[in-house]
Amino acid sequence: MFASACFLVSPFSSPCGLPGLCSERTKVVVHKRNPGGLDGLSQARGWKGLDDEELMDGSASGVSADSLKRQLNRAMMEKRSDSVVAVFRYAGRDPSDEIKENFPYSDVHSTIKECMNNNMWTGGLAALTFLETCYAPVRRSTYAVAAGGLARSDRVIELRDLVMKLMRKQTCEFPTPDADERICALAANIAVENNRLPIALEIAEEMEKAGVEMGALTFSILIKGYGRKRSVSDVKRQLMKMKALGVEGDLVLYNTAIDAFVRSGMMKLAEQLVQRMKEKGVDPDHVSYNTLVKGLVKAERVREAFRLRKQMQEEGFLVDDTTMNSLIQGCVQARRFGDALRLLDEVISKPCSAEDATIAYTTIVAGLAKSGDVTAAADFMDQMRENMIAPNVVTYTAVITGALALGDVRQAWDTFREMELNGVTADKGTFKAMISGLCSSKGSNGVEAAKRVLETMQKRSLDPDTETFNMIINGYVRNSQVKEAEHMIVLMKRADIELDVVTYTILLKAYGMERNMREVRRIFQEMRKNGIEPDIYSLNTFLASCVRSGDVTLAFRLFRNMVKDNLTPDIYTYTTIIAGTMKCYQ
Repeated sequence: MFASACFLVSPFSSPCGLPGLCSERTKVVVHKRNPGGLDGLSQARGWKGLDDEELMDGSASGVSADSLKRQLNRAMMEKRSDSVVAVFRYAGRDPSDEIKENFPYSDVHSTIKECMNNNMWTGGLAALTFLETCYAPVRRSTYAVAAGGLARSDRVIELRDLVMKLMRKQTCEFPTPDADERICALAANIAVENNRLPIALEIAEEMEKAGVEMGALTFSILIKGYGRKRSVSDVKRQLMKMKALGVEGDLVLYNTAIDAFVRSGMMKLAEQLVQRMKEKGVDPDHVSYNTLVKGLVKAERVREAFRLRKQMQEEGFLVDDTTMNSLIQGCVQARRFGDALRLLDEVISKPCSAEDATIAYTTIVAGLAKSGDVTAAADFMDQMRENMIAPNVVTYTAVITGALALGDVRQAWDTFREMELNGVTADKGTFKAMISGLCSSKGSNGVEAAKRVLETMQKRSLDPDTETFNMIINGYVRNSQVKEAEHMIVLMKRADIELDVVTYTILLKAYGMERNMREVRRIFQEMRKNGIEPDIYSLNTFLASCVRSGDVTLAFRLFRNMVKDNLTPDIYTYTTIIAGTMKCYQ
């Protein structure tokens, strides 16, 4: 096994690629007295009954390269990623000419591609490490295939480690191709999409150290990450840094920055940026204007949104369904239902697809449901059917969400059943809406019902994400059911779902409520160890736990560190510190 620092996460740590995760679960072995090697054993005992200790520790003997190849073919056919890892680990211990003959570069490259296409990323990483052992330097195209597969599987940490390995060439025991902006930006983007902005920033920092050019693509991703955090100052800082480095913004970057300002409620900055685009010779497109329309609607400036639509038409821009739906949504929010219906008539009076008509109707249904008028939303959905426009999963989900927001669990379930009876299959969004609403209801019954919905979701092969688990964990904590919350954490880890800063914050809150500072410290340390930087909410929760438990000294130390690290305290931070100070004088 390589001990080099470049292997930040080694796929050979265990059959599944993560230390200790599968060593007790999946066993593959070649018995010394079994002449058939791996193939003979698998035929005699079947996959699940195998024991991999001899294969993994290298003590197995009499295993031919041909047997390993047959075993690999079987593993790929049965999509057994752990067995793929076992084969490549054994083959890579002492790669002979026979091994290389049976595992040529092109075949292993194809194996990596197939593994990554089938979400067998641990097997793909094992095959990649085999190539690094036997055929260094590995081609850039092979790393690109591996990176693409990790991105599709949302393997944020593993993808980060792969690009870090390429950038930290001097720490590797084998030559690697140079990292380029494209592969680094891919890793940063997946981190941002999975709410792991600190990892994206870590990649960007390493890009600068390694001399990897940071262009508009990288800055767009960082701006998107900061925009989703509503961090206007950081968005501005990235734009200034880009200017200082002489990086010219393109249409994608400007649209990303406009969206970041709109998300943050900074419409003036968004509008100024559109003017700046024009000055720089970058013409805004319909996406730029649609984002502004959405922002004006969000700011309840509906009249200005209509004026902007007129301007778009005068300048020859396409007023598409996105524009119209934003305007319809704004009218519904402003209780201007007459205007909303006129816009709807405008949409369906023109030649449009059934999908476009459904989206327009759904926007009104969703607006009515969100405003609390669920009965009107359901009636309008009936009107859709009368006009031969079938509600889709988004339409039904909007009514379900509205009903649950009012605490009307029965109507939510009735709508859910009606949806399924009408042949509309619930998707992840529907299940998440059900889980969120049930967890928000009072008492433990709602959370238990949410857990049953989660189980149904899993049975339908709709893999829940971290946010879904967080809803249920938070529901249990709110009902002081910490043991049940801990069990959900176990289920998350079994399902290989990563804990995020929200998960850890919920756990900090749970143990803080119990005044269990030992667990509070452990959770905080685990969070940092796993590369998740605490945000103001997690730090405030830790701070409150300290004060509640009487550890005011630790609270003040944490507060000083926050200030030292330039993390701006908020009103809750100061309120907690004041409460701690008052405790000192009681």
